[in-house]
Amino acid sequence: MPTDVPGTPVPRGFDNKHSTEIKSEREERRRTFLNPDGTHTTRFYAEPVNYRNKKGDWVAIDTTLVRQEDAPGPRTMSVDEPGWQTGSTEVPLSFAGSADSDAVLRMQLGDGLSIGYGVEGASRPDGPTEAGSPTRTCVRTPTSSSSRAVTRSRRP
Repeated sequence: MPTDVPGTPVPRGFDNKHSTEIKSEREERRRTFLNPDGTHTTRFYAEPVNYRNKKGDWVAIDTTLVRQEDAPGPRTMSVDEPGWQTGSTEVPLSFAGSADSDAVLRMQLGDGLSIGYGVEGASRPDGPTEAGSPTRTCVRTPTSSSSRAVTRSRRP
């Protein structure tokens, strides 16, 4: 049974509002915090919460979508209307400002390469986005369609 010593502060540990992350202690699945009482708390995660940037520093993963005009750094898409992109991810993802763009979703692969997906027959919707988010409605007339995979090979 622990004994309380008069005048000795009782460790309170992690405080979500006041504990500060020690960024130099980051790893892919770990974050360490300095607590207001001087103790440290290390949180371990089942999935990556940090990634290494090109400089080799650990950066916190932030999948929040932000307007490209508000995002720090270079844009990941070039569109007439500013689109959306992830706040901070190892593989940058961006969404076009309008569903009629050639690529509605684009994923950067590195070395100047990217892959994008579009919506055939989509049109620019009327009105603003819903509640300031990248959600849009009625961008394509409903149709009955089917898809099939096509494999092409060439013999020497």
